[in-house]
Amino acid sequence: MKTMPKHVLAAVGFDALCHCMEAYTSKISQPFTDALALYAIDLIAHNLVDVYKGRGTQESWEKITLASTIGGMVINTAGVTLAHGMEHPASGLKDIVHGKGLAALTPVIIEGILQGRSFQVCEDRQNIWWYHSG
Repeated sequence: MKTMPKHVLAAVGFDALCHCMEAYTSKISQPFTDALALYAIDLIAHNLVDVYKGRGTQESWEKITLASTIGGMVINTAGVTLAHGMEHPASGLKDIVHGKGLAALTPVIIEGILQGRSFQVCEDRQNIWWYHSG
């Protein structure tokens, strides 16, 4: 994993982040998947850039690996949502890298989620946290 090209690391890192965000925003999420997804989002947010820039420690790599594993666990229970639903056909029909396709679609989808007000985002200096609004 440490020897993968940066563009591959960025793509798979964003895919792992999307797994967690989508599981959290899924209509079938549960308190267990929510807690794990938020934990993994935090791990990715605080480690992926350093790992990408070559400043990551062994612990940083371990946290990214753990977050990616958690991402797989939470989508197994809570599923994925619109970003993956739209991206899979795109990469299947065109020569699009999965993580790059997600990176193109996710900001627009998040904006739509926020406009629908089914979720709220609370931002502090270091983190963006998603909260169910009810």
